Amino acid sequence: MIKAVIFDMDGLMLDTERLTVKAWDQIGEDLGVGPFGYMVPPLIGRNRAANQAFMQDQFHGNPSFETILELKEEYFRKYFAEHGIPVKEGLFDLLKWLKEADIRTSVATSTVEETAREELTETGILPYFDKMVCGNMVKNGKPAPDIFLLAAEKLGVAPENCMVLEDSPSGIRAAFAAGMHPVMVPDLVQPDEEITAMLTRKVDSLSCVRAVIEELNR
Repeated sequence: MIKAVIFDMDGLMLDTERLTVKAWDQIGEDLGVGPFGYMVPPLIGRNRAANQAFMQDQFHGNPSFETILELKEEYFRKYFAEHGIPVKEGLFDLLKWLKEADIRTSVATSTVEETAREELTETGILPYFDKMVCGNMVKNGKPAPDIFLLAAEKLGVAPENCMVLEDSPSGIRAAFAAGMHPVMVPDLVQPDEEITAMLTRKVDSLSCVRAVIEELNR
């Protein structure tokens, strides 16, 4: 029985992973190191510390992770000011239905709380959620299960009664390790054989999630 649904944010609710690819390509060109948007997929779903370690390994501090982060945030601010924050198809219909069905909800994102709260507020998404857990609230980021277990604890729902919606392999690994029902909505990365074996379902969009929940709750 699914009593709660836990949502990732970037690439799942917000269509921002492709934007990160464009931002990193532009930053690389501007800094003279060449476009490096191709590095985004391996880091999807990882927390800031994991991203920092990866960038240090790639660039040895030139450019620094802090510089990359500042320029990415500047790129996003300009894009959001001109175009708004892009939201995934089917999100609001699903969130409205979950409220009507009395199924509890939480965000569980590797993004730090200040940024996550700002973006979810600006898009009008935040009021639909009962709880929010962010990357700075747990010691171990995805693929460790900590963030999902904390979300379930805050919701007051047992892990086996939680569905997790994720677009990233690291997020699926975390949900599986937490003993939850992982449902993948792929964005930039498709599941390989290992990830597929962990999935309760794979769906093409958030518009398909309601049918999965109704099936599991029969």
